[in-house]
Amino acid sequence: MKNFEKIVKDTRIIEIYNKISEFEDLDKGCAHHNLEHVKNVANLVEVLLRKLNYD
Repeated sequence: MKNFEKIVKDTRIIEIYNKISEFEDLDKGCAHHNLEHVKNVANLVEVLLRKLNYD
């Protein structure tokens, strides 16, 4: 969980994903890869890895 917390709190990563969100809003695209999406995917991967007994 330490790595996930570092990523979530990294201001540069947040800034990049905010810019991506702005672009996708303008583009009206259907694939949204904003910071919330990244957090959800990271959490899911972490849960799956733990269930498989990985660190």
